[in-house]
Amino acid sequence: MTDYIDFEWFETDKKILRKTSRGGDDVGLRLSSRIHDGEVVYQDGEKTYIAKILPCKLLRITAASRVDLGRICYELGNRHLPVAIAEGYAETPFDAPLGEHLAKLGFKCEETFGVFSGYIYGGHHHG
Repeated sequence: MTDYIDFEWFETDKKILRKTSRGGDDVGLRLSSRIHDGEVVYQDGEKTYIAKILPCKLLRITAASRVDLGRICYELGNRHLPVAIAEGYAETPFDAPLGEHLAKLGFKCEETFGVFSGYIYGGHHHG
């Protein structure tokens, strides 16, 4: 039997989680790597649990060039924010003040809704 476990984007890099499946099962998870949408997170002889990453509001920032994409990544990284990079744009979980700031810098920003599948920033290191 297959059951699904819903995850918020910020839970996908956690190592130990306790979740309730859509079917009502209490499931304790000890994970060794980041969770991806649609992957099996636990399986035994009776049941398979599949991860479903819940959609959320996203901020999509359009880049006119590679240089602009680099500037966008610099701005997001300077704030220690997670980022998903695609051809011509970057996305991060929605933050209205960030969108206003980036718009003042000349970037096109729009609110979208979807599954955030970008890099989850787990730490910070200088040097």
